[in-house]
Amino acid sequence: MTSIWDSPAWRSLGSFATTSGNLTFSFYIDWFNPLTNKIAGKTVSCGAIMFFCLNLPYELQHLPENTFFAGITPPPKEPNVVTISNLADPIMDRLDYLYRVGKALRTPCYPDGRLFRVGVLPAIGDLLAMRKALGFAGVGSKAHFCSFCKLHRDNIDELDVSKFAPRIGAEVMAASQSWQEATTKKERDSIFQKYGVRSSSIHLLSYRDPVKHTVLGLMHNWIEGILQHHARVFWGIGVATVKSAKKSQSPQASSTEASASSDTTSTFEYDMAMLDEEIQNLALESQQHNDSPQSTKRQAIVPHDGRSPVDALMDIDEEDGEDQEFVTIEDNGEDDDDNEADIAEASACPKVFSPIEMAAIHKCLSKMVVPSWVARPPTNLGEASHGKLKADEWLILFTVFLPAVIPEIWLANDGSKRKSDLLENFHDLLTCTNIICAHTASAEQADKYLDHYIRYRSSTKDIFQNSSSRPNHHYAMHNADLMKFWGPLMKVSEYRYESHNGSLQRIKTNNHLWELDYTMLRNICRRGRLQAMFEEGSKKGINRLFSSALDILHGYGRGVSAGISGDGKEGLYSEIEEASFNGEGDRLPDTIYDGILELINSGSTNPQSLFCHQRLVPHPLNANVLPRYAQTRSHIGLHGRSYSVYRSHEGNSSVSYRGHGGSTDAGFIQMIIQQVLNGRLRTFLAISPHSQLCLIEQAFNPYGSKPGFQATIVYDEPPSLEHCVIVEEAQIIGHVPFYRRPSGSFGIKRKTLILVNSLHRDR
Repeated sequence: MTSIWDSPAWRSLGSFATTSGNLTFSFYIDWFNPLTNKIAGKTVSCGAIMFFCLNLPYELQHLPENTFFAGITPPPKEPNVVTISNLADPIMDRLDYLYRVGKALRTPCYPDGRLFRVGVLPAIGDLLAMRKALGFAGVGSKAHFCSFCKLHRDNIDELDVSKFAPRIGAEVMAASQSWQEATTKKERDSIFQKYGVRSSSIHLLSYRDPVKHTVLGLMHNWIEGILQHHARVFWGIGVATVKSAKKSQSPQASSTEASASSDTTSTFEYDMAMLDEEIQNLALESQQHNDSPQSTKRQAIVPHDGRSPVDALMDIDEEDGEDQEFVTIEDNGEDDDDNEADIAEASACPKVFSPIEMAAIHKCLSKMVVPSWVARPPTNLGEASHGKLKADEWLILFTVFLPAVIPEIWLANDGSKRKSDLLENFHDLLTCTNIICAHTASAEQADKYLDHYIRYRSSTKDIFQNSSSRPNHHYAMHNADLMKFWGPLMKVSEYRYESHNGSLQRIKTNNHLWELDYTMLRNICRRGRLQAMFEEGSKKGINRLFSSALDILHGYGRGVSAGISGDGKEGLYSEIEEASFNGEGDRLPDTIYDGILELINSGSTNPQSLFCHQRLVPHPLNANVLPRYAQTRSHIGLHGRSYSVYRSHEGNSSVSYRGHGGSTDAGFIQMIIQQVLNGRLRTFLAISPHSQLCLIEQAFNPYGSKPGFQATIVYDEPPSLEHCVIVEEAQIIGHVPFYRRPSGSFGIKRKTLILVNSLHRDR
């Protein structure tokens, strides 16, 4: 399976998703701080409710002009588990109508109107947001901490999936209906305690299965959950630094820090004063019209204890409407960096990396050669000064950098069983990561994931005996079933939605809380309409330059494709244009010319379309003669990435590719050649393959027995044009980061390169 279209989930609504005129959407909700950080001790929260149209190709679903921003929950606090229904009910009511009845729209092809219906399939978000929005008990619940099965929290270490009694969607819907119909709080509490479910707006969409149609967020559960927890708690990277920093923090330091931030907060305090005045005026106006709210909580907005109205508003007690099992400090993902439980648990585990070993990791982080688009993790990993790592940085750290350095570190300790066990544990974790983060999925890969994940959890209990399992560790046990149902989980992950949250955060609002949500919603929708307008104009040949400029500014990867020549021409060339284009190029070396001729003739089944060598004269009448000249490029764009020749950028030139026999190999790009043949522009790449280890030294390659690292070792030799392989763009798999190692590494006498071929993610 390469997308949700291939999955059982796509067929789970019967023929709805495959019927022309029906549109299937994903539902996402999550909260973010529009102020981007804590200012003057105050934290503000907004929630974005958005929908992606899954009928569109994956690369188009997330574009602003194709995203339905249904609303933004107003600041300063996020709604609780009860009041969220007041925000979501109108949206779900309308979506329910569009599914049952639909809406007729007139289009150029259907001037009399065509009926469109809308359905919602996956609900996507982080753990806390999904439980709040979908009506499930929180991760702090003992009896109902998992929304996929009925396992009790006390049995969180259970590894036999056959003992996970699954939740049934019909039972959840029935419990939700009972909770909704209950007339007393005691009755509702009883239903919630028994089933761990309350009513939710999305349950208005009765065609959905509230269990099967919920996606476990890959980004929060695996990357910011499992991987981050492994590095920080099991390995203790950075936790000791955080602990020391907290101990060394003094009142003097705090006052200095507060003084330094005074300039930053002055504007915010001014705006808060404006909001105070606005709230007071509204309260006075309300009293004049005798419509003052009766709730004591509402009246507390205008306090009598010296606090400002805004401070009172932001301190509103949220306990009312919250169940005691919902709120939890665990598994907060990105907020775990200074979690006290993590610090205590990591301190109880034996130290994994010595200072010398951490220095080796830091060296790899700074010296490893990567393509230009890869965000290198901080080279002082583990120190407080680098701040929090983003999800992308955690993923790159684990799948690219650590596989290149950790095996060498731990294998250097000959005879150490602990180091050997640590390496096997890490290999199981990396195998799972590369499977779950791939852009393809299959039942076989899902079973392989579960096998390695069970081994990982089992060995973790043996190696880190003072550690305890977190809810995320259990939730990840369900990923195999989710892959079988949804297909590649990366394509239904939170990444694309979180990028919109980032865009909303960057919108200038002047911190006006009373209109902040409306300002963000208005601007993000304007941006989408503007992009759509210029995108449509570019298709008609209008405003192409400005549309391309928008692509560059916003980074949507919709710029000029690699199939367009340096002069920007698309489509077919005339004979005169073809001769002119090729004639303006350079003369090709004999080896490159012969390689291109062999490649294009090997893929032709029509004898009439075969090309002749220029030297084989006299040429037959109307023969296709391969031009001796071609234009060369220093780089091209392919699938949104830049590929360069070796002399321009080592990282962008290191690639893996499919050979003519179907085998996979790797090497450095030496030349990029463009020729116009039979009116069409074609791009060829001359790649110098790496020299493989000899049979004797291949036995020293630790990656041969650990394929989950997706790495190998080759000799470090200068690339050459003499023995290049000629391929076309379609044969390129992706970039391959590499780490140069001196002679003697792993017992290999010559200098070597460690190649890590994981960036392609099976695209």
